Amino acid sequence: MENTDLWGVPRPALHYGSGRFLISGRRTMKKSSAIAALMVFCAIVLVAVGSQAQKPEATEIHWLTDMGTALQRAKSENKPILLDFFNPN
Repeated sequence: MENTDLWGVPRPALHYGSGRFLISGRRTMKKSSAIAALMVFCAIVLVAVGSQAQKPEATEIHWLTDMGTALQRAKSENKPILLDFFNPN
């Protein structure tokens, strides 16, 4: 009774024996073949998804060298300021 559902329909049994998956007593596929098939499927899906991804457009960064202009612009756009101190010596 435990191998049937509520209406008495037999459930297929999934067993692992001698390196093969058995469904209802029939040999279907070796474990290594199943893993290889799954890996190929995953690779195909990843290639398909990767080809659909859109790359963002490259934007040019305009660096300001005047401190007063940079402060005004940062305040008006509500953005932080990056100060780069460079000494070649």
